[in-house]
Amino acid sequence: MKRKLEKLLADAVERLKWPPVPVTLELPKQKGHGDLATPAAFLLAGPAKKSPRDVAALIVEKLKPLPAWIEKAEVAGPGFINFTIHGSAYFEALGNIFKQKGKFGSSRWGEGKKIILEFVSANPTGPLNVVSARAAAVGDTLAKILKKAGFKPHCEFYVNDVGHQIDLFAQSLEARYREAKGEAAAIPEGGYHGEYLKALAKKLTRTDFKKEGLKAMVAWQKESLKNFGVVFDRWLHQSALMKGPKFEKTLSVLQNKGHLYEQEGALFFRTTAFGDDKDRVVRKSGGEYSYFASDIVYHADKFARKFDRAVDLFGPDHHGYVARTQAGVQALGFDPARLTILIVQQVNLVRGGKVVKMSKRAGEMVTMDDLLEEVGKDSARFFFLMRSGNTHLDFDLDLAKKQSLDNPVFYVQYAHARIASVFRKAREYKIKFRPAAARADFFDLPEEKELVKRLLEYPEVLLRAAKELEPHGLAFYCLDLAKQFQSYYSRAKEDPRYRVVDPDNLPRAQTKLYLLKNIQIVLQNALGLMGISAPERMESKE
Repeated sequence: MKRKLEKLLADAVERLKWPPVPVTLELPKQKGHGDLATPAAFLLAGPAKKSPRDVAALIVEKLKPLPAWIEKAEVAGPGFINFTIHGSAYFEALGNIFKQKGKFGSSRWGEGKKIILEFVSANPTGPLNVVSARAAAVGDTLAKILKKAGFKPHCEFYVNDVGHQIDLFAQSLEARYREAKGEAAAIPEGGYHGEYLKALAKKLTRTDFKKEGLKAMVAWQKESLKNFGVVFDRWLHQSALMKGPKFEKTLSVLQNKGHLYEQEGALFFRTTAFGDDKDRVVRKSGGEYSYFASDIVYHADKFARKFDRAVDLFGPDHHGYVARTQAGVQALGFDPARLTILIVQQVNLVRGGKVVKMSKRAGEMVTMDDLLEEVGKDSARFFFLMRSGNTHLDFDLDLAKKQSLDNPVFYVQYAHARIASVFRKAREYKIKFRPAAARADFFDLPEEKELVKRLLEYPEVLLRAAKELEPHGLAFYCLDLAKQFQSYYSRAKEDPRYRVVDPDNLPRAQTKLYLLKNIQIVLQNALGLMGISAPERMESKE
């Protein structure tokens, strides 16, 4: 509908012999201002040498006679053009949703391009925490949305199994192992004190603490993510990357380009030449390579594998890595615009109005597993997706556990379940749903038109999420749609015109069932992209 109207406007501008301008349509901010509005006249006022209002009036004239599906086109305010669309056109639009079903909202914006998303990538020194859970929810949902937008996504977990923290982990595990054997042992300074190490130490059959400990931690992380509905296409180990030929080859490229220099026995990368605030160490004076060195090689490897774009989700303590990573990509000759780095911010768990204290090394932490056990996968994912990943999140555990309409995810799922219950009720009344029996002349309530307008926003919500790499708008869209549906459905208590299951008026019943089925399709589609279930039955415990 919007595309048809955009073409009509573009044709009108062409017939007026004005230069082409981007024709955009938006929802009016106030009721009574039509269904769609365009500010195109403001862009044309200069070239046309007329006021925006005069330009708008000429465009409206040029659109006449209006197509049957446009009820009215009028100039408003300083130069907007407001369009009122016939209800029958919105009824016809339902057919497109119903026909496409799960494919509704798909686009070809990505043009089949390959995109790699790296997220979570937590150190294998302990169980995944709630920030990792947030990154998993955001990254996994983004991948699904990008696929819907026409990309070919590939998800990777980069296992940081090299470095000082890994050594501390192995030493801490050894200490717990010796304790379990009755020997005196102490956790090293800066080591890990978590109870999980005691449990792991008791299971060890061999004393290769680093190898066996890392193997167990990675397996645990994989299981936690699987329970959260997240499965990666590849787990790439830093140790394997550093042993391979790509490592030295990539650093040689930087050396030959003059981007590396030695100082006091250490090897530095001149990242300041690319906008970083200081040059970064690639190889320490003791000969050990920095994490940054392997990160450069990893990104070179991503583009060598012919990915058109790369998206990294970094943790809240990784702001400083953004500029240096972009510098590494640019120095290697890749377009830095192909790499997007997103920061997933801190999560504060709130219980009883108070923030829950957490520290991995001190052993005081709420793991992803703990969170899933307490609130469930669906609540956890929805709550993580209700805010932009780049903002701090206070996660209300008490609210997330509620089995009532106060809980946002319960509210959305309840809308889907309520529609399912309506269809069960219809079957009880021997009303068999027949989409072809729905009629435009029974699609006559203003709320029904507004509901279809909301459904038709869905493709734009997905496309915007894909372009901005921000999935939180999808969660809010679902909440808005659910609220709109609940408001519409509840009016049947006072007004029989809103009653869905009406055996005395089958054409009206079929028309309303048709509308509800389309709402259900979109809700199920959107919840699926967020990795959240769409239950057929639910009970509110209010």
